Amino acid sequence: MTGSRLLLAGVGVTAALAAAPLAGAAGSGDNDPGYTGIRPTDRTAGVSGLPGVDRVAPVVRAEIATRHLRTLLRTGKVRVSVTLNERGGVGMVGAVQAVRMRRGARLPKSIFYTSSDVKMYGGPGTNSFELKVTKRAVRQLRRARVVKIAVALAADDAVRNRAKATLKRNLR
Repeated sequence: MTGSRLLLAGVGVTAALAAAPLAGAAGSGDNDPGYTGIRPTDRTAGVSGLPGVDRVAPVVRAEIATRHLRTLLRTGKVRVSVTLNERGGVGMVGAVQAVRMRRGARLPKSIFYTSSDVKMYGGPGTNSFELKVTKRAVRQLRRARVVKIAVALAADDAVRNRAKATLKRNLR
């Protein structure tokens, strides 16, 4: 009965597919090419309680936690806090640009880019990132009055559903 079709609650499913384990399911082991070591959560349970596949991207809430320009100049870092609602990983890139300078200083034309390593979340929760700004950038931003920060981040869950977010803030 491997090739025959079963009708379960109005959904046609082959018996072979119904009996096959999902990638990453218990017992499939490391020899399964789709095995990630993380079991996908069942957030799309179908009709009559059939197990579904996670097709929903994680919900990302993020904010730039650095509030003042003096903090950026003292530490050389921009702090970003990110909250995920499920297990996954987050990576981000940022750009820092002087918008307004003190009297007598020239506005640098360059935009300074930063990036962070990918951080893994073991479960839902909040984590903080530090985007490092180069010493050259800090030196050029010392005479700035207003600095614009833009951060783009991407969050992937266990089955690589992706959510993206962008953040902007002016530091004074």
